[in-house]
Amino acid sequence: MVKILIEGVTILTMDPDNRVVEQGYVYLDKGVIVSVGEGPPPPELEFAEYVIDGRGRVITPGISLGIGDIVKFVFQYHNVCYSDTRQCLTTLSKSDVIALLEVALMTLAMRGVTSLTTLLDREEFLEIAPLLARAASECWIRTRILTDLAFKDAEPAIDAALKNVADRDAVSMSIIRFGVLERGEAAQRIDVNDVVDVVIVDAVKDVGDRALYIDPKIPLKCAIVRDLNSWRKHYGIAFNEARLMNPRLVMENLLYRGFDSVEVLRIVTSYNNSSYRWSEGMIRDGCLADLVIWNLRELPAGPLPTDVDGVYRAIIDGISTVETTLVRGELVVDRGEPITIGRKVVDKAYSVIESIRKRK
Repeated sequence: MVKILIEGVTILTMDPDNRVVEQGYVYLDKGVIVSVGEGPPPPELEFAEYVIDGRGRVITPGISLGIGDIVKFVFQYHNVCYSDTRQCLTTLSKSDVIALLEVALMTLAMRGVTSLTTLLDREEFLEIAPLLARAASECWIRTRILTDLAFKDAEPAIDAALKNVADRDAVSMSIIRFGVLERGEAAQRIDVNDVVDVVIVDAVKDVGDRALYIDPKIPLKCAIVRDLNSWRKHYGIAFNEARLMNPRLVMENLLYRGFDSVEVLRIVTSYNNSSYRWSEGMIRDGCLADLVIWNLRELPAGPLPTDVDGVYRAIIDGISTVETTLVRGELVVDRGEPITIGRKVVDKAYSVIESIRKRK
């Protein structure tokens, strides 16, 4: 991991005070935010191994999404029923499926997503989990793969997935995680390993609908709700629709439901990251470096915002473009280009889609 300095950038910290730093700096080392401040960086931070010019840019925590089915997301524009999609998958090689998943994950990263939680049905989990783990470790996108299988039934697929990762650091640094869905008090009795989270489906006392929360060994501070009428401050949100794995559509949906632009961005960056147990969801010293830099200076950005409220709205409306995405301090996207996968993967995915079209 290289030491990275972002300087001259507007920082939406998403901390409890919702502090905004204009013309500040962020210094990263070993996947962690080491220092955040106003103005130019102190002399001891000026000689980072990689320096990003943040002028005309805004930095936020990365976007976290859940819990849609990544397979449905991959094939959302494949105009056939889901059973036909599953049949289509059986005709593809493992490398074909991995290429499709890598392109889907990179598409999300280029929209500012640093982590996602996806729910696979039982058959999908056994077949797809090892391939998705491989793709996520190649792309370096945090991915939690959920199943409603009992842990003892899911364990062989989890073991196979762990053997299939491209980089062992993807496991130790929680780029790849798994989750088993359980209900109520039974979840307290589940004995899982350190790469598997127990995801409880249960009522939370101040929420009318059922909600999700992750890992019963950690005291419950916030839930993940699917019914927005049940949302409370600090709660994360979950959408099941594949199309709502597009962060811009998620943010538009929240705006339409009456959330203001500041709260919308806090939900998808801060509250979701903390509720899904990925990171602190803030930009301050000691927090994990899952970050996105938005370009408000170069075309096609515009019209340009004139105040901080306008900056929030410009990000939500898609006026600003994602220039850089960092996951645990590693560059996944930079200068608007994918870093962790190459053109060969994209070409392979395109050829797979072409072959599917010819069969129809």
